[in-house]
Amino acid sequence: MYTSFENKEMNTKLTLTIEQALIEKAKEYAKSKGRSLSDIVENYFKAIVKGMILLMWLLM
Repeated sequence: MYTSFENKEMNTKLTLTIEQALIEKAKEYAKSKGRSLSDIVENYFKAIVKGMILLMWLLM
């Protein structure tokens, strides 16, 4: 499993309900990039959070 060196927190499992066809396509994409689907989802969440923090900072 991917371990983040920026953050010393433990990884936690997350259950999502997503259309099967979308999951299959996402897994194909991850495999083509040599990454796990978990890694892609985690980095997407990080980008969302980083964008939210930046937006809040800009609105201050």
